[in-house]
Amino acid sequence: MIQKVINKIRSEGFYTTAGSAYDFLRYKYRRQVESRIHSKYIDLQNQKSYPINPPTSRDIIYVDPNNIKYRIFPRLEDQFSLKPSGSYVLDGDWDLCEVYDKEWYSIDSIKPTSGKLPIEKYALFKSMKNHFLKDVPWDETEWYMLVNENNTIGDLGRQYEDSQSMENQLKLLDKLFEDIRTEGYKTQREIGNHSPYPEYDEIKAIIGRDGEIYKSTSGRHRLILCKLLELDEIPVRVFVRHKKWQTKREIITKSCHDRENRSDSEHPDLPHT
Repeated sequence: MIQKVINKIRSEGFYTTAGSAYDFLRYKYRRQVESRIHSKYIDLQNQKSYPINPPTSRDIIYVDPNNIKYRIFPRLEDQFSLKPSGSYVLDGDWDLCEVYDKEWYSIDSIKPTSGKLPIEKYALFKSMKNHFLKDVPWDETEWYMLVNENNTIGDLGRQYEDSQSMENQLKLLDKLFEDIRTEGYKTQREIGNHSPYPEYDEIKAIIGRDGEIYKSTSGRHRLILCKLLELDEIPVRVFVRHKKWQTKREIITKSCHDRENRSDSEHPDLPHT
């Protein structure tokens, strides 16, 4: 990073570089403020609509990573114009789409317009499994070759800025694997994330009408590592709940307040006795 700044100063001059830095920081902190205001607004809406057990933008639950089997496509952010900092309750049939039971490499490689994408049939999952569990070098994995061969096609080409960026991120992934293996999985707050709300940067999860937990957009590398390491549970932030599931949460929470009708559900998003 420092070397990039030095190179920019050499090529564009100090004042131009300083101006660019100022614009970047102003944009960054403006986005942070906007995100906090938006998430607070959504939280207030949820409190009004679901007063018994309202979702909040910082809801963290602990789940077995192996129970997260699919990713919803297309992204709910795109279907419903959602901002990443909120926690939403959505109606509709978005969780009833069929499983895309084939290997997939990128969103652009998928033919149907909607589906549940199996995480274990994702090229990245297969390549990480081969690398970490079978000692296959990164540059011999399917993912590495796909990214290099398709560097101008679809979202594969947008994975990394350039080849050096990819190499750096894969090295960081090696380190993260070893850190989790030796020290266990830590929350963003525990690792020292200094953002105002570190919970926003946890792996995001989506919960369908029947309580099935799906992966959202962020945290694919961390989720795959946790699957490969066979961890019992990890923290995730609930990004979206189906309206029918939220209604069930309300009913069960109310019953838990009744001594004669308490819930003994083991679902991580439901209250327990």
